Amino acid sequence: MRLVPRIVTPAADAAWPIDLAMAKKLCVIEDTSEFDAELGLFLATANQYLQPPFGILRLSIAEQTLCLDLPCWPACSIELPAGPVRSIAHVKFFNESNVEQTLDGSNYFLDNNELIWADTFSAPAHYTRPSAVRITYVTGYAADAADYPAIVKTAIGMMVKHWFDNREAVAVVGSLNMMPLGVDDLITNYRVR
Repeated sequence: MRLVPRIVTPAADAAWPIDLAMAKKLCVIEDTSEFDAELGLFLATANQYLQPPFGILRLSIAEQTLCLDLPCWPACSIELPAGPVRSIAHVKFFNESNVEQTLDGSNYFLDNNELIWADTFSAPAHYTRPSAVRITYVTGYAADAADYPAIVKTAIGMMVKHWFDNREAVAVVGSLNMMPLGVDDLITNYRVR
């Protein structure tokens, strides 16, 4: 079963690895604001296409806060999806009276992308519901563009350039250009499997 978290706080536009100025350079656009709206749309589309939990990658590109809802306490450690996980905000659960409680932070710790229960942790009783346990965590790369994998930055740049060069909805027979194959090749190792 693939665990899919929900978004609590989405990534801010300023946190993406390629900004409008870089998109203009990639598309060889002179100093003009004529295409800013289109390029902004292409950048947002590329980022959303890739960014988990609904995009095709298994790693978060830009920092966002996610919440993983579980029906019960995991019996052992749990790998949190859409890493790199930067921190765990909190672990909450619904007690037997269906009242939300916050688990003390001394009961767990983060090791890479894995939430590990402390040796002293004893799972409290919980209410039976699909979201009995909620793990909220911060994931993604920092807003410093140097932290982003070059492969992901290159794939976003190729997508934006392709969409800018092929803006027409209709193509003459024989001249239809598909997404560059290099994009798929670049992101293969980062895809959700």
